[in-house]
Amino acid sequence: MLGLVHAILSSAGLAAAIVSLPAYLPFGVPAQIRPSELGCEALAGGITDHSGQYSCMRLPRSDPMFEQYILAYVDGVGLCNVVAVSPYIKDDARGSTTRHLFDRAARSMQKELGPPSESIDHSHTPLVAEDGHFREGVISQDRQVFDQWTGLSQRFSNLDSVSLTVSGDPDWGLAVYGIYRFSNNDACMREMEVVTGPDGE
Repeated sequence: MLGLVHAILSSAGLAAAIVSLPAYLPFGVPAQIRPSELGCEALAGGITDHSGQYSCMRLPRSDPMFEQYILAYVDGVGLCNVVAVSPYIKDDARGSTTRHLFDRAARSMQKELGPPSESIDHSHTPLVAEDGHFREGVISQDRQVFDQWTGLSQRFSNLDSVSLTVSGDPDWGLAVYGIYRFSNNDACMREMEVVTGPDGE
């Protein structure tokens, strides 16, 4: 009987080892870490490690394509997500430099995550669908460009989804954003909104 029990426990342990998923650390950042440990500063000022959004200029494995990282953090819960932001680019009308940067970032992500679940380049009007109006379309939010990786919880123990997108501002220009959502992202963001309000600061 003891031999049978031992065999069952051994089999259960083997099964657990087989289904155990690795954790994903975007830019070397684990979900259970305080912003102060990374040298990040609260966007709204105030006391370090309180719930809110934090800006980091460097992370343990920073990527030279990005110059700033925004962490959404909830005290007692951990990180909701990590957002990597490239330098804003005063680009030409076609968004040539930004599109090249987006393609580079997409290739880099695919090395770790595989092909995206979806790749979207959608325009609300025929005019901004033209390459010569790329910058205008992104800034006006009439053109949406993004890759998205979903269902990552089946591959990683702590990751829900990842997005790569192009954003624009009339004064700053265009930038590429990489958004890494941990597995608790939705509940974590709701908790942060309760504490900090809709702006998350």
